Amino acid sequence: MNEKKKLNEKYEVGLMIVSIVIILALMIGMTLYPEAGKAIGAQVMHALTYTFGSVMQFFTVIVLVFLVALAFSKYGNIRFGNCKPEFKTMSWVAMMFFTGLGAGTVYWAFLEWGYHFNAAPALAGAPISEAYAYELSLTYAIFDWGPAAWALLCIFVLPFAYHYYIKKDNELRFGALCKYSLGEKAVNGWFSKIGQCETFSVNM
Repeated sequence: MNEKKKLNEKYEVGLMIVSIVIILALMIGMTLYPEAGKAIGAQVMHALTYTFGSVMQFFTVIVLVFLVALAFSKYGNIRFGNCKPEFKTMSWVAMMFFTGLGAGTVYWAFLEWGYHFNAAPALAGAPISEAYAYELSLTYAIFDWGPAAWALLCIFVLPFAYHYYIKKDNELRFGALCKYSLGEKAVNGWFSKIGQCETFSVNM
């Protein structure tokens, strides 16, 4: 029988409060000053795109190559869990695909290429041809919805799966993933709160 835990033992209450306050502040600010919020959002988006756009693309390619190499290495034979699969492989793939993409599968995945086609950038101030615009639109659509996007999801899920199924540790926290290399004391402090919006444990 599972023991009842206090709220602050199951969740990072302080971190949750900070997250809620930030979200509320953004919502209230953008509601009261929509035009200013839109302008600031556009500036942030522009800065992030032009600063980290190419870096993100290179990072994605590296992650994809790494995962393919990992799959064909000896580590690709590691099995997560010992139970017989409840569904067939194709059923699992279909469930992951449609739950992972959600409403985007029905709507945006089929329209994004058109957006990029109509918003194709000019090269050296001169409009590009429709053929090149079409190639660019397909490239961005495949990047956002193809193997590259799934690779970015997979690279963050693998450590949690290994931690849960192989290490048999049901504490699914960001900091807990590093406790075997950094020690319990280090990861139970502020380190575990960095990049973490909510902390939770799975009761077995």
